[in-house]
Amino acid sequence: MDALMQTSTIGQRFKFLRENVLKMNMTRLAEELGVTLGSVSKIEKDLQSDISAKTAHRLGELVEPFGYDAKWLIGGGIYKAGEKKIPIVGNTQAGPDKIWFDMGCAAQGDAYIDFPANDATYGLMVVGSSMDPYYREGEAVIVDPKSEPMTGEVVVVRMHDDEVMLKVFTGIRDDKVVLDSLNSGYDRQLRPLQDVVFIHQVVAKVTSAKIVKAP
Repeated sequence: MDALMQTSTIGQRFKFLRENVLKMNMTRLAEELGVTLGSVSKIEKDLQSDISAKTAHRLGELVEPFGYDAKWLIGGGIYKAGEKKIPIVGNTQAGPDKIWFDMGCAAQGDAYIDFPANDATYGLMVVGSSMDPYYREGEAVIVDPKSEPMTGEVVVVRMHDDEVMLKVFTGIRDDKVVLDSLNSGYDRQLRPLQDVVFIHQVVAKVTSAKIVKAP
């Protein structure tokens, strides 16, 4: 089987980039990355599940001239350099994967939305019924963290306790974020502004037909 096809895990992609793209031995790559030989070995064997953002960025810099980048290392085939598809990196209850915030890209996305995207845009699967009937479980939302949410727009909110919500942003009053649901069976929520990690604007929703499993 072609080496490029053996890239279903971060470790396999890491090894592919080292052997087939950079053509380095493990010792040389460890020196280039500023990590130990043992760390390189563990990453390639998928024994070290959390690859640091610094290591991924540095490897991305090394392989960029060959058409690969850190996003491809972390996310697989859907991230090969130059492609503009939206990675699904979590759901509306758990939120986007935390490596997204460390690296500015998704971590091990196993699906994507077949739709043009900028580098920051990400997707979340809809979970729950608070936004019925317009946002239904099994659909996905496209989120642009660079857009400034306006009153009345749908947003993804993350709290410091890692709670994540898909809500309508109704405004900020008395240092509290006012959040509403589209489903009338759910009450309005008032959350202290200081407890909010981010408010990201939802720019679109997509049906399951636009959601594609990563190769």
